[in-house]
Amino acid sequence: MLHRRSAAIFWGVLVLAGFLGVAAVLAVSATTGVVRTGGQGGPADVAAEVVPSPTPRFSTTIVGASEAPGIPTGEVDVLGKPVLANCTTCHATREANLTTREGRQLQEFHQGLTTTHGEQQCVACHNPGDYSQLRLASGEAIEFTDSLRLCRQCHGPQYRDYEQGAHGGMTGYWDLSRGPRTRNHCLACHDAHAPQYQSVMPVFRPRDLPPRSHREDHP
Repeated sequence: MLHRRSAAIFWGVLVLAGFLGVAAVLAVSATTGVVRTGGQGGPADVAAEVVPSPTPRFSTTIVGASEAPGIPTGEVDVLGKPVLANCTTCHATREANLTTREGRQLQEFHQGLTTTHGEQQCVACHNPGDYSQLRLASGEAIEFTDSLRLCRQCHGPQYRDYEQGAHGGMTGYWDLSRGPRTRNHCLACHDAHAPQYQSVMPVFRPRDLPPRSHREDHP
């Protein structure tokens, strides 16, 4: 009888110690941000510490965004720059055609415009209530300089890669706590009405990597 009671006490203490050990590990993980997975000593038994990113001190500049377009009038201003007619100069005088898809369907203006951008109508992007603006799928009107919001609502994977620096090109610093960054807007590389790249043949052979010392010093 005494032997059974001793064995029960022993196993009870062992189970209690196990629970206390697990609780201690979880408490440490919660306070230090260290999480361990896998069995002890196994390949997955790796500590992954969550380290907060440095506070950004510099900004990102996006280049290539266009302002509201206009139609050349054939005139120039006092600085010799072409005078453009605002889109609303003509569009405000007539009702918007909600079915037009390409320039060939028009009888005046834009006839030579090449459009190869899915099966979208012009008003899928242009605001029929004010052609000096664009329009999101939600109906919200936005300025042409904010057109990145328009592109990303359909081109999600490309925008995801763009946000991570794998699409669109970038110069400057990855770490904005060290220096500024310059990114390309979609329109710096793509035509808004025919965004797919045309097939081309490479001309210049790839250049060799610079010396290691230069790569290590580059931000």
